Amino acid sequence: MLNRIIKFELITSSILFFLPVILILVTGEVRSSISNYAYSSQPQLLPTLLTAVGLLFIYNGVVNRDKWYNIVLGLSLIGVALTPHLDFPLWHYIFTGIFFVGSALAMIIWSSKEQRLWKIIAGVIMVSAIILAFFFHILPVFYAEWIGILPITIHFIGETLNKID
Repeated sequence: MLNRIIKFELITSSILFFLPVILILVTGEVRSSISNYAYSSQPQLLPTLLTAVGLLFIYNGVVNRDKWYNIVLGLSLIGVALTPHLDFPLWHYIFTGIFFVGSALAMIIWSSKEQRLWKIIAGVIMVSAIILAFFFHILPVFYAEWIGILPITIHFIGETLNKID
């Protein structure tokens, strides 16, 4: 049973890891942001994928009570899915902020002292990408979001495989 749960978590977290690639391949276009795929030719795709990944986070937080924060992160992803950024900008960005900032904080706060430096670096990379996109317009938002997703996914996969804490 444990092997099935691990496989389930790896497959579902891979959806988040490859989310931008999936969106590009299915819609045939690169949009200005990941959130903008809610307005693509396949508008159901983004909310479906985000909800699936959000449910994985919630499941992980329920099963592993010491990872209760994953329930909050999962609910925030579902919130992102349910609030397209052009229709509900305030709520969309609140949920997005909770997910990215919460993920960075969770990685850092609940890590061992041996791994904390690497997680701080990952958090700085995530925040820097968002700052470069939103405040300095140096990096396209699409790539900033992708950069932000990668450490979160790598961390989740590493935890699932018991390679990192």
